[in-house]
Amino acid sequence: MRRITEWIKDFLYDSIDYIIMIGIIGAVAIIIGWRLDLLFAKEAAELPPSDEIVVESPRDNRDDYVNPEEDDNLDLANSDDNIDNNDENIDENDQVIDENIDENQGQAVEITVVIPPGSLPSKIASILEEHKLISSRAEFVQKTQEMKLDTKLKSGTFKIMSNSSLEEIIRIITK
Repeated sequence: MRRITEWIKDFLYDSIDYIIMIGIIGAVAIIIGWRLDLLFAKEAAELPPSDEIVVESPRDNRDDYVNPEEDDNLDLANSDDNIDNNDENIDENDQVIDENIDENQGQAVEITVVIPPGSLPSKIASILEEHKLISSRAEFVQKTQEMKLDTKLKSGTFKIMSNSSLEEIIRIITK
């Protein structure tokens, strides 16, 4: 019995270096496996892209408010005259609306972008490209690496103006 315990002690003493090396290699393998799972998230790649685009254009809302006192003072006796005048006003309003739409084409609109959790810079670039905020995915990824913000990109819902520069978009997503 004593001989067996001495043999076990000798074996452990001689092989403790190898046991520690195997333990370290095992720990490194577990950590790398854990991190690779986050880096190459298959669930995030399989999610369908969100088609949610919210477009808000700035406009003056002062004309939309109707004072209740003014509303009660309307003269209903001449309502037939008002109907004829309204038909003429509708045609004029259609022309004005068409002109305003043409003028607003060059203005910036606010676009809501939803970035799912676990998205890599290339996936975020794809989402931004789908929303027509950037022109090139490769340029976006390269710019994030140049700014050293590629590891700081966040998931969530972001409101981005359509005329924002690449740097502004990256700063919005990294806040």
